[in-house]
Amino acid sequence: MTQLPLPYQPTNDPTFATTAATTFEVDDTYEGALVVSGPCPRCGALLEVSVFESIVRSAGGQPSGPVLIVCDCADQHPGRPENRRGCGAYWNVIL
Repeated sequence: MTQLPLPYQPTNDPTFATTAATTFEVDDTYEGALVVSGPCPRCGALLEVSVFESIVRSAGGQPSGPVLIVCDCADQHPGRPENRRGCGAYWNVIL
């Protein structure tokens, strides 16, 4: 049986952040940026998001707060506006 793709739905579920915390990896080998990658907690598409350290770190080098991650997959999600990517899922993480 073929599973239909999830419809596009802007949504933030508390489980998204919890799931991402256990399934995403952070690569800090790039100067000035962190690459956060893993499966979208809603649709399962593999995501790779670049986050610039100047956004995530304060002047003292400490984390400045949560970072918004948004699914930007290229998978088809019925009902998605033409000018959008992803399934609509978004969540915050602290790096």
